[in-house]
Amino acid sequence: EPIHSNSMTTFQLKETGTEKFRVEKIFSAGAVVVQRFSEAGPTHVTLANRTLTLVEVNDIGAVNPVKNPYTFKDLEFEWMEGKTVWNAPLGIEDLRKKESFFYNGYTLDESQAVLIDALKENIKKHVDEMNHFHNPAQQKDESIKKLHSHGVQKLLPYFHSLDYESLSKLKSYYFSLRLDNEIQKSARDVFLEILPMYSALIPLLTHVLCVDT
Repeated sequence: EPIHSNSMTTFQLKETGTEKFRVEKIFSAGAVVVQRFSEAGPTHVTLANRTLTLVEVNDIGAVNPVKNPYTFKDLEFEWMEGKTVWNAPLGIEDLRKKESFFYNGYTLDESQAVLIDALKENIKKHVDEMNHFHNPAQQKDESIKKLHSHGVQKLLPYFHSLDYESLSKLKSYYFSLRLDNEIQKSARDVFLEILPMYSALIPLLTHVLCVDT
């Protein structure tokens, strides 16, 4: 596919002393442009812009020592080609394991039962927020705050942290909900919309599509 993308991040620094600086703001912007071959239709463009502003500086207290630290000599981006094995053989059990949402491999320590309940609750909060959405044109500040607190991005770490068995339980739970109940149907739709985003969940997704729909 003809895909073009670009991104840029800018740091606004304030000098606080000799060779000492503090990051005041971080600006990031990116775009992805796609024009499919052999298909009539428009060019698809996705734009993303974000500004992070330093609000306050707090003492973090005692700093825990880092085990086996790695020192970077510059800020050049490092690709993972040296660590990634392409087309490595994977079995079904490998695909059923929980994943890490974070680049550093960190995973949530909570039990699967706790994570299942947390995902259910956060999906419910998301649906509730969408049903009581404030008009940004009239209540801009409150709308942005609400979306930031209950946006769909808050659900993603939970999906990654659940293994195949836990997701199967959730699949059964959401398919047992009543479709004539707007809240329950919306919760089920959110679960099914996000599920296909993860390639490691293909065994479950295939089972969902083939058996229950």
